[in-house]
Amino acid sequence: MQHFQLLAKGTSRGLLCGAVFGLAFLPLAQAQQRQVGPSDATSLAYSSSSALPDDPGAAAGSQAPTLGGPTQTQPPTPTYGGQRKYGHQTYSDHWTNADGSHKYSLAFGGGMTIPVSQRTTSSTPGVSSPCVQNNSQLGAQGQYFSNGKPCIPDNALVQTPDWAIQLGVGRNFNKRLGVLAQFEFDRMNVPASIINYIINSSSSLNANSNLSGMDMNTHVLSLTLNPIFNFYQGDSWGAYVIGGGGYYHKATNFTIAVSSGYGGYGYGGGYASNQNIATITGNAGGMDIGGGVTRKFSQYSSARLYLEARYNYVASLSNKNTAYPEASYSTGYIPVVLGVRW
Repeated sequence: MQHFQLLAKGTSRGLLCGAVFGLAFLPLAQAQQRQVGPSDATSLAYSSSSALPDDPGAAAGSQAPTLGGPTQTQPPTPTYGGQRKYGHQTYSDHWTNADGSHKYSLAFGGGMTIPVSQRTTSSTPGVSSPCVQNNSQLGAQGQYFSNGKPCIPDNALVQTPDWAIQLGVGRNFNKRLGVLAQFEFDRMNVPASIINYIINSSSSLNANSNLSGMDMNTHVLSLTLNPIFNFYQGDSWGAYVIGGGGYYHKATNFTIAVSSGYGGYGYGGGYASNQNIATITGNAGGMDIGGGVTRKFSQYSSARLYLEARYNYVASLSNKNTAYPEASYSTGYIPVVLGVRW
């Protein structure tokens, strides 16, 4: 009886130990079943060339049997933490930067030139009384006089708005930064008060000429180099700032209407053309600064419209002219240009 009790105790203890060990190894068996199970049979259809790096049974050059389908090449598995890095796709070539932007640009536009800063600084030499516009005397309405003598009013703009043409070629370093070399032609008119003063005064310009019907204008030709920064770029709209400096050539032209004198077949009168009778020219350095907005023709188009306003400053000319000293003044103007940029 005592032996039977000892045998029962030993058996119960053995069963208890077996149950404990079985519970301990149950998670490992489940993990092993999840790692390789019936659902993973199709994953073994890859060839030996696509064996995973940590598969000890994949020998170099060996061919593993396939199960359930044709041999495939396993796609690379993305890894992180410094093991494998994916570089950004680049587009760099002779015409394109690495970020996809075009290396070279071309711009062409036109608009209006608005003078803003060139003004008369003092009264007409030799005139002490106020320079007043005549609104009553026939034949002289709109002209300025002081004690019956023609004069130029103080602080008056010496140019009035006219047109502008702009052409540029550039190099883009990326989507944001570039540089633009530009040629620009800006034309401005001269106000009637100055023209009437020169016509009616005894200046050296009209000493030997009849200036009745004379007109005047100012041309500024510029060659500038301008860095450009595109601070905003959307799918359709963009915005940028631009500025730089360079060479400016300024010319003030005096013209007069001349008739052809031809009246063939009884149609008298002929036609009139402006003939240049005098020019005051000079060269100077200058600078410009401004900005604009752009609008793409389509989301994927490289061509875009641009609307730009830029302040230009031209230094005073070294050569002075006694007939019209205002021609040598420093000049400030703003071309407002609408154009196309590629």
